[in-house]
Amino acid sequence: MSEKNQNTGNPIIIALREVYGPLIRQSSKLPEPLAYGTGTIIAILVIIVLGAVIPENLIWLIGAIVIICLVSFVFIDWDTRRQTVKDKTSTRRDSRLVLRGNVFFTNRHPAEDARIFVLGVDRQKETDSTGFFEIEVNDQESWLVKAIYEDAVTDVTVKREDLSKSVYLTLPQKQPSTKTPIGDFEDLMYIELTVWSEVDTEIYVDGEFLMKVDHASGFDYAGGRVNVHPQSKIFFKSPSFEITKSAAKIVNLEEQKCEIRIGTQRFSDIIITDQQKRDAMGTKADIPQLIEMLLNEVSSSVRYTAAKRLGYIGDNSAVPALIEALKNDPDAYVKARIALALGQIGDVSAIPILQDEYENYDRKPSYGDMFESALRDLEFIEQRSEKGEQ
Repeated sequence: MSEKNQNTGNPIIIALREVYGPLIRQSSKLPEPLAYGTGTIIAILVIIVLGAVIPENLIWLIGAIVIICLVSFVFIDWDTRRQTVKDKTSTRRDSRLVLRGNVFFTNRHPAEDARIFVLGVDRQKETDSTGFFEIEVNDQESWLVKAIYEDAVTDVTVKREDLSKSVYLTLPQKQPSTKTPIGDFEDLMYIELTVWSEVDTEIYVDGEFLMKVDHASGFDYAGGRVNVHPQSKIFFKSPSFEITKSAAKIVNLEEQKCEIRIGTQRFSDIIITDQQKRDAMGTKADIPQLIEMLLNEVSSSVRYTAAKRLGYIGDNSAVPALIEALKNDPDAYVKARIALALGQIGDVSAIPILQDEYENYDRKPSYGDMFESALRDLEFIEQRSEKGEQ
């Protein structure tokens, strides 16, 4: 979620988000049903255990408190998930009337560069390589949509109540093509696809670039609209891996919205190794640019990502900049990630600075575990080094 949306709004929601911060970060790695089901089971176990040791007249009170905590957590987690996706994927289209669809030849090949007209609308569009188009229309009861490709012409009338559905037009000719036919029109599904990835990832659908998860932009996800069908292939490309998946296996084609997670967690839809994640974070050549982002970027999300990548690259040359940022960065979450990066790099000279910063750190309940993890790692390295010298 963007920094703006995290820090504005209802003060009660803001306070609850602060309280549940660590839990929300963990639950966001799980699908919603699993996260909320696990929370419910834990709440039931807590009530059962407490019921065995507290007076009977207090059981209902304790049970009510536990249930209120569970319900408030589920609401805050749900609100955070929805707002995060909305920040990235909501666009100005929501307030417009837009017709979307595809144009095909009779042999089911997509008609690229077909011209699309809507009667009464003073504009035209051309289809892309998948035959897809979208065109803004006036507010009326129905529209006559016409597709033209060379000498071939076809049209269809779209009613107001069908505006949310994809429009399919078939040109009355066969067009030679080296592309694989897309399939039966009734198999096509126009969906909103959101991909969450722990590393920078480009997403292609049927060979066409769709979008990119770019952590430098401050987001760990990307969203886009695309036509898919059971035979569609979705290609995921990062600096350390290239993975192709069948849409039928990872996308529920009956839903208009779909989320795919790429990461090291076993609950991810596409699981990558720790080494693949590390390699995707960058190389020594990226360090100067990442340091510039860490020290000078206005966006806290971008600074956080820069610190994260520097930690994974693990080169000691980044330590002075990380220490400078640890002392001066105004964002508590970014500070904690910088501490974690210093622990990942393993330079024990950072221990005194980390200890001083942690002593004065005022967000220990929320992010203190990241400082503590870094200090444990560095102290372990220091102890092992001392034993080696002896």
